[in-house]
Amino acid sequence: MYDDIIASGLSLFGSPRTVAGKLERLAAMGLDHVMSLHNFGLMPQDLVLDSMQRLMEQAVPLSGVARGGVPAV
Repeated sequence: MYDDIIASGLSLFGSPRTVAGKLERLAAMGLDHVMSLHNFGLMPQDLVLDSMQRLMEQAVPLSGVARGGVPAV
């Protein structure tokens, strides 16, 4: 199942730059909302919170897409 998700290109797994690139492509397709799931299985809470923080503090700013799906100016 994990391999299928990766193969689809729809996952937001990877480095902040990788995730930012995927967010840019999603925005270019007209998507203006993304829902994320950060707690897989028995993942410890500190890692879940770190993942959420990295998305918002690193990947989203790199993508050039502001929160809310509006392109950053």
